[in-house]
Amino acid sequence: SIDTTENTLLVYRNIPALQGQYVGPGSRYAGLSRLAQTSAEEGVWETTQGVNPVTKQEEPRRVFAILHDGLVFSSSHSALVSDVEASVREYVAKATAKYDQDGLDAVIAHYNSEDSLEGQFYLFLIGADDLYLAHPIFPHLIGTDIKDVVGSDGQELGKEIALATEDGIWVEYLWPHPVTRREQQKVTWAIRHDGLIFASGYYAGAPEAGSPAWRDADPRQYTVQYVNRAVERYEQEGLESFLNYYNSVASFEGQWYLFATDADDIYHVHPLIPELIGTDIKAVVGSDGYELGKELAKAVDGGDGVWVEYLWPHPVTLKEVPKVGYAVRHDGMLFASGYYPQVEDPAGRTQEYVNQAIEYYKANGRDATVTYYKSPESLDGQWNLTLADENDTVLVAVLAPQLIGTDLKGVGAGRLRQIGREMAAATEEGRWVSFIFPNTRSSETLYAHTWAIRYDGLLFTSRYFDDQPEPQLVEQPLPAPAALTAVSGPAAGSAALNWTAVAEATRYRVHWISRADVRANLADDAWLDLLGTADLGDTDQHTVTGLNPGAEYFFIVGVWQADDSIAWSEWDRLTLDSVEDYSRAATRAYVQNAIDYYEENGLDATVEFYRSAESVENGRTLVLMDKDDSILLTYRHIPALQGQYVGPGSAFPGIQQVIDLATEEGAWATTRGVNPDTGAEEPRSLLAVLHGGLVFSAAHSALVADVGDSVKEYVRKATAMYDREGLDAVIAHYNSQDSLEGQFYLFLIGADDIYLAHPIFPHLIGTDIKDVVGSDGQELGKEIALATEDGIWVEYLWPHPVTRRELQKVTWAIRHDGLIFASGYYAGAPESGSPAWQDADPSEYTVQYVHEAIERYERDGLQSFLSYYNSVASFEGEWYLFATDADDIYHVHPLIPRLIGTDIKDVVGSDGFELGKELAKAVDGGEGVWVEYLWPHPVTLKEAPKVGYAVRRDGMLFASGYYVRKADPVGYTREYVAQAIEHYKDNGLEATIEWYNSRDSLDGQWGLTLADENDIILVAHLATHLVGSDLKNVATPRRPIGEELVAATEEGIWVSYVLPNIRSSERLYAHTWAIRYDGLLFMSRYHDDQPDVPGAAE
Repeated sequence: SIDTTENTLLVYRNIPALQGQYVGPGSRYAGLSRLAQTSAEEGVWETTQGVNPVTKQEEPRRVFAILHDGLVFSSSHSALVSDVEASVREYVAKATAKYDQDGLDAVIAHYNSEDSLEGQFYLFLIGADDLYLAHPIFPHLIGTDIKDVVGSDGQELGKEIALATEDGIWVEYLWPHPVTRREQQKVTWAIRHDGLIFASGYYAGAPEAGSPAWRDADPRQYTVQYVNRAVERYEQEGLESFLNYYNSVASFEGQWYLFATDADDIYHVHPLIPELIGTDIKAVVGSDGYELGKELAKAVDGGDGVWVEYLWPHPVTLKEVPKVGYAVRHDGMLFASGYYPQVEDPAGRTQEYVNQAIEYYKANGRDATVTYYKSPESLDGQWNLTLADENDTVLVAVLAPQLIGTDLKGVGAGRLRQIGREMAAATEEGRWVSFIFPNTRSSETLYAHTWAIRYDGLLFTSRYFDDQPEPQLVEQPLPAPAALTAVSGPAAGSAALNWTAVAEATRYRVHWISRADVRANLADDAWLDLLGTADLGDTDQHTVTGLNPGAEYFFIVGVWQADDSIAWSEWDRLTLDSVEDYSRAATRAYVQNAIDYYEENGLDATVEFYRSAESVENGRTLVLMDKDDSILLTYRHIPALQGQYVGPGSAFPGIQQVIDLATEEGAWATTRGVNPDTGAEEPRSLLAVLHGGLVFSAAHSALVADVGDSVKEYVRKATAMYDREGLDAVIAHYNSQDSLEGQFYLFLIGADDIYLAHPIFPHLIGTDIKDVVGSDGQELGKEIALATEDGIWVEYLWPHPVTRRELQKVTWAIRHDGLIFASGYYAGAPESGSPAWQDADPSEYTVQYVHEAIERYERDGLQSFLSYYNSVASFEGEWYLFATDADDIYHVHPLIPRLIGTDIKDVVGSDGFELGKELAKAVDGGEGVWVEYLWPHPVTLKEAPKVGYAVRRDGMLFASGYYVRKADPVGYTREYVAQAIEHYKDNGLEATIEWYNSRDSLDGQWGLTLADENDIILVAHLATHLVGSDLKNVATPRRPIGEELVAATEEGIWVSYVLPNIRSSERLYAHTWAIRYDGLLFMSRYHDDQPDVPGAAE
């Protein structure tokens, strides 16, 4: 498309660089200018020369151009087919005219070049002695007698062409197509002119579809196949026909050609190097002295053939490169062929060769680079350097020395494609330029792929050849990250990793594992399954959290490759700082900041600030005292003491001890104090610094540093409460979440060893602790039941209350008034990552859970199986096992133990569905049965849909299941509340209270909580004891949940918090939707294992 107003070429895909250029009068593009001038609104046709966009060759083209709205729209098609015989004659006539005008040498030079090709047309020129003078497609024929050329079908086509007269003749024969190298019927026009034969032709029909068989073949296999076919042709057609064919160009298949000897090892066939014919193959020796001819000649009649690797001239550079030859004997004759092993990544090798040249230039300068790269020593197979200066004048061109001193931009491969200009356009980023180029020492036209790049103004280029139209770029593997270092991170249980970033890397993976896990799981490399993992983007650092402070860890980082493999760094090793190390550092920093604040702002401002809530940092408050006057200046825990005398004789000797402890360097002591976050008394590590007559002091929790004593103190408070308030008060308190202090919770056992309280696993209440067995078979319940009035420590595996993953737990159990009071701590941080069931497909996980139970039964026996699956340790989220014997009598049901001993077939849902009988239909060896039924929801106890899966083994029934979850619990919670508001609108307040206090209003886990304008609770079906109380007073130990809920407006808010699912083993997150309407507060919630509500922020 051309803009005739501006004479600008808008679209031209054949030469993209011309797009947007001026092509009018005075420009170098007369043909395009003429097209713009001759176009008309009716459209005009003309015949011209142009490039075929498929073959990339120049040919006659029929061009149509139409003028519209000041623009020329033009396209064309090949004119070859419309008058192909006339086109061939015209092509040959131009050759004879050139001969008459410019002479023989000019004609030979031109018609041996690619510039002479026009589509499928090329000229071959025969001398008066019938010897080839020119052949641009098969140049190795030059110097041979055309009368010796025989087609693959035995036709003596050369002799027929040699009969050409001055009137011209037509000859038809089979001949390889110049593009596909597949034989087609060719029709050639040959005419004698001044004693010479000028000939060209066309191919009858399109080239055979598809690629040649050898193009994508395994080269080794294809070599064997090619040689065996030669043997077959010899047997079928006889020696004479065999020799004619394999000494002709028709026998070439890509790089494959045959060389053959007689029984005396004398060459009779060698189409590539005909001068070898008549010589002894055993005399052929490589430049390295290797007697390759003798090795090939070792093939014996009837043998498997011999393979020989040797050096042989490369068909482009003529420098010897590796070749693999294969030879067999038949009737004493030697039949052989071979292939050149391809470089695995020729595009990458080309870039590497150019980079090496640039490095040579950097190290040795321009003159030395020119000298070296002009020498044969610089050649590497088909690779060589072409070098041009800042003005694009060629300095080095070892395979085309005639170009040295010329302008690279003048180099072309085809009249309309200025390859030199494309190369000269290269920048420091580099570019590829690809074009069809004859491999002038073989029968094969290949694609040349040139990599050109500027450095220091010079242009460095090299190229490789293959049969692909574009360079096949292989993405180079990225190197592994280097210099990985791990140091303790900014918080306890964290590690900060840094490494040297890998250029072009976009994804990293980090692994870590504790030394203890490695040592405990060396067998079968089981530790690999315990690796922590983080997948990262483009970064050179990462902080790993959730580690065990004070423990030793190993870290490794890898970079993802394009094929999804990973290149790994070396491992780095780190012993993390302990919690106390972090805590002491943070406390010292807090005290130092207070001293700095005092120095900058004075005493009055310091007292004012550190009495305010703004001064509290991570559980630390400042205690500031005047040493000389023993006056307590700041003390947020007991504001009434601020300004009071706390010295000798006062009621506060502990504070005076802190004053006495203080030094200018700072002194540490362990004391008891109040945690400002929990409000609970606990062991505290205290730092006291004397500065300017003032004592600056702060403290942090010492629970971890003194965890054993902390557990004992937690249990002691429980026994004290029992003594003070009685059993009922203790049971009520320690079955509530208010009793939790971090990882500490109390479980209470009666005199008969029956659980009375357990805030984490409440379904244990009413069961015998002696029946509790750990996942490893440890009878931990029996051990705890041995507690005495002096107390005992028991270690065992138990689920962590947050992650539900088993960790080693250390429990302090003591008998008091016949009861057992027990609590414990977990040795080590919870395992990182999510439990396997958290994001699993529920049906798949159900099957997996059941089959793992069967495996445990078969491995450990019935008794161990029953102990484990009737214990809390067997719970995995909502999954637990229920199992029967062969008579369908329950033997396992950890959630509803009262079912044990009853017949599962008697279990019927409230809708009358005999779900037990359906589950019992599972048969031994069967695939198991799936049953959908109603079952009490673990939160509301109202029946909700559940999906159960049961299989039989040894007659026993093994089963588990999952609750069908709403696809959109967030939306459904809002919908449930909206329905309640509509009910209120339609029926009034009293009817709404009555309906939503009934069981019928419940829907699965959804129930309504309703409060009036004063936030007094009117409906709380799942917590009826709250009705009549102020919602604002509802709170967990650390969060005023009620106050957050009453802040809801008519827009509504979400409030999320950790809340135990009190009828299962799973602690979940409760997500409450609260919204005001007509002054009333309507609320409902759902439970899941995610800390936040999806989309709540929106």
